[in-house]
Amino acid sequence: MIRAHSGSRRRFAFNDAGAPRSPALILAAFAWMIVATGLAAADDSPPPFVVAFGDYNPPPYAMIANDELNGGIIYDIGKEFARRIGRPVRFDPIPRARLVPMLMVGRIDMICGTNPVWMPELGAEATWSPPLFRENEMIVASFAETPLDLIPALTGKAVGLVLGERYGPAMEQAFASGVVRREDSGTDEMNLKKLELHRIDAVIAPEFFVRYYERHGNPPAFVHFWQKPEESNDIYCLVGNKPELGAKTISAAFQSMVKDKFFDNNVAPYR
Repeated sequence: MIRAHSGSRRRFAFNDAGAPRSPALILAAFAWMIVATGLAAADDSPPPFVVAFGDYNPPPYAMIANDELNGGIIYDIGKEFARRIGRPVRFDPIPRARLVPMLMVGRIDMICGTNPVWMPELGAEATWSPPLFRENEMIVASFAETPLDLIPALTGKAVGLVLGERYGPAMEQAFASGVVRREDSGTDEMNLKKLELHRIDAVIAPEFFVRYYERHGNPPAFVHFWQKPEESNDIYCLVGNKPELGAKTISAAFQSMVKDKFFDNNVAPYR
């Protein structure tokens, strides 16, 4: 024991050279060890599984408020998929044009509500889910349904569609020839507003969205819902391949969700 000159009985720690170490330095070193241990533990936690969404995903696919996804089909699927692979989930708003580039460089992990036919540019960079559910295209129009086929019924009409989206071969040919006039907007919601203002004659939109609008959108009396679907599409998700998340893991997670009837039990109620 070394006594201080004041006569108090203070203990000092000594370094290897024999010089005393300050208690404050010892406490600081101890605190840093605790912080460093916490940082190391944080580094060991899995990275978030990032699911993309945007206003191109109409409700009930995406329920968006203040640029945040807080419900809907994409929310349910992304959250459950992340749980099954043991990752926390994060939902990021991504412009449509940046979806594929950001998936290819690993900035996002999942895109949902799409189809391989609509995204032919993707190859080995991503793994597609199996078909998860079927989506029908429906007509919302300012005139009643007729017994005619779709193209004759829409001949000479202005039809609202979403910019950049492709439709069936017959419709695309009708647009290209001018038999049906295509009027593009950024979202399905914008097209319905144009219909309500009599700026277009009809809208082609996904059945999930049409039913949501029918129930919650307070449509005007002159709007008619064509009950028969004119075109159907299988809906998929795709996940980017990464070293820590390979194709086998991705496929196994999707297959387990199908086997457990996750999509039957959680997607069907939105229809």
